[in-house]
Amino acid sequence: MKKNVNINMILLTIISSITLLIAVVGTTFVILTVINADNDDITALEVAIGTLGTEFIGGANINIQNIGPREEAWEVKTFSIHGSTDAEVYLVYNLSLIINENSFGSDNDRDNILEFSLTVDENSSNNGITLEPIQRMGIPRVGPVELGSGQFNGPITGSVVHTYHLSIYFPNRGFNQDEEQGKIFRARIQAQTK
Repeated sequence: MKKNVNINMILLTIISSITLLIAVVGTTFVILTVINADNDDITALEVAIGTLGTEFIGGANINIQNIGPREEAWEVKTFSIHGSTDAEVYLVYNLSLIINENSFGSDNDRDNILEFSLTVDENSSNNGITLEPIQRMGIPRVGPVELGSGQFNGPITGSVVHTYHLSIYFPNRGFNQDEEQGKIFRARIQAQTK
């Protein structure tokens, strides 16, 4: 009996640690850029290294189900992109909304039942270029949705941050939308270097 309790405690500890690690740490990218300082024939290469990291409040996944039409957002996902480099390089990143499952509109083969918006947090660093804000627009049933590209300008002392808020809506369209209730939307935010 005591052996089963110890095994359960170890499994619970491992699962909790992995969940915490995924939710807090996010993903880190390394950027390698080749620099030819003299613009002459390349005889030696200098490699500059920078890092881009992501931090998601509550994880990168969006899971929505059993919702009804309303004007307020059903989910607001806040996430940050962190950049740092000692070199004179541009750290460019691309953000996408990857749709894993979207059963909204599937009975009538309609896109854009759900909508999203993207805003830039007012406390974001003014280093580089943030994504352009996106006013409410429809979410397709399938495929990725490109949110845009951002950039940090090196060299960077310490770390700089661009923070975003992605909101998901199920708006009232002025007609009966009962058939959409009980549907599922699963997606994740993806950050990639460019």
